[in-house]
Amino acid sequence: MATTRTDSKKKNEKKMPTQSSSAVHRRLVKDFTFTGYDIMKDVPPKPRVESEEKRKEAETTAAYRIHCSKANTYPLRRVESQFMSKVMRLRGQGLADAGTRALAVVMAKNNTVEEFDVSDNNVHLKGSKALAAMLDTNDTITDVNLSDNQLGSVGIEEVCSSLASRSKTKSVKMSNVLMCDAAFNHIANLLEVNSSIREIDLSRNTLGDTSAVALGRILGEMHEEP
Repeated sequence: MATTRTDSKKKNEKKMPTQSSSAVHRRLVKDFTFTGYDIMKDVPPKPRVESEEKRKEAETTAAYRIHCSKANTYPLRRVESQFMSKVMRLRGQGLADAGTRALAVVMAKNNTVEEFDVSDNNVHLKGSKALAAMLDTNDTITDVNLSDNQLGSVGIEEVCSSLASRSKTKSVKMSNVLMCDAAFNHIANLLEVNSSIREIDLSRNTLGDTSAVALGRILGEMHEEP
């Protein structure tokens, strides 16, 4: 049987390998996207915008950690998270004198916190003096809660002396701070010279009848003022 020219041509032709669509796609991606040139290198990077509040928070946190290290105490996340809040509630955080001193240093420059609560933190005389020094400088805090700490007569005197000249102070809470009749005299002087204070809590302190009567008189006068 004779072989036709057409059949011979077909036999001599090599079969072209077929490529799957995925292989073609990979080849195209390689051919058209890899150019050796970074198309983003001519685009200037966007400047990192950091808010003033974030910057201030970072600086305050860094300063707080430094002072905690100097005082040989640990920084508390609960403290750091409230530096930029209007209310700082730190009741029962175990600050003690060392933690209170570290906190007081940075709070002296804080102009955000208005309500400051460090009640029940085992604060004694050294912590009381640190808080008093802070209140001498800070003019933003309006409400102070030092209740359930062991301030004692000298600590109370230190705090009252600082609060006396603060025109923005509205509320003072010193419940259960080892206050006796002698220490109450400092409270009485404070209330007489600072008319901005509209609320005071001296409960659970050991006050005699004379101090109780004097306190009632002073509170009555406070409520009579417009």
